[in-house]
Amino acid sequence: RRLLNWRKSATVTHTGRLMHFAPENGTYVYFRYNDSKKLMVVFNKNFSQVTLDLARFGEMLTPQSRAIEVLSGRQLSLSKSLIVPARSVMLLDLNNN
Repeated sequence: RRLLNWRKSATVTHTGRLMHFAPENGTYVYFRYNDSKKLMVVFNKNFSQVTLDLARFGEMLTPQSRAIEVLSGRQLSLSKSLIVPARSVMLLDLNNN
């Protein structure tokens, strides 16, 4: 329910542009973005957690990037790396960076 309600007001999911990065080590990352918002979607198909080096996504992230994980509401710093749980998808709403 939380995801569906969030999606109603997140216009970037409907009309934003797309930038995707080639899959690497069982992970796939893409961004939806417009002039005011960014959304980062991370897929991990591995049976163990993965630590993503965020320098690879420098076109879309800055060292000061922060995000809110949509499903849990948890705030994250996206400065160096991101731990992605096994067999999961993370939806990260990036603050205006």
